[in-house]
Amino acid sequence: MKKTAIFLCILAFLLVSCAEKTVDLPMPADLFVAIEASVELSEMVDVSEDFLESNLGVLPADYRGAVYYIVSIGASCEEIIIIRAADEAKAEEIEEKLAARLAYVEKSANN
Repeated sequence: MKKTAIFLCILAFLLVSCAEKTVDLPMPADLFVAIEASVELSEMVDVSEDFLESNLGVLPADYRGAVYYIVSIGASCEEIIIIRAADEAKAEEIEEKLAARLAYVEKSANN
């Protein structure tokens, strides 16, 4: 359930960031700081540079800012991914990739 809530937050961020109305949204790193302040995340490490492309297929040209955190110990599949897409087309592509990643993580967790 926690993973689903995180995915929905990410999805909402992607959708809002590409709305036609101009909105001054915080960068993903700033959003993560706000999440970290309200939830215990001491076991998580940033793997953005290593895993955005390999796990999601999201290239640096696809986004203007991103964070990707995973649990550093144990075999947990908990992840926090926040991406600000470069444009609306990239947001749609990233949304599909995030949905595929969530399906993969859920399937892995159930096996």
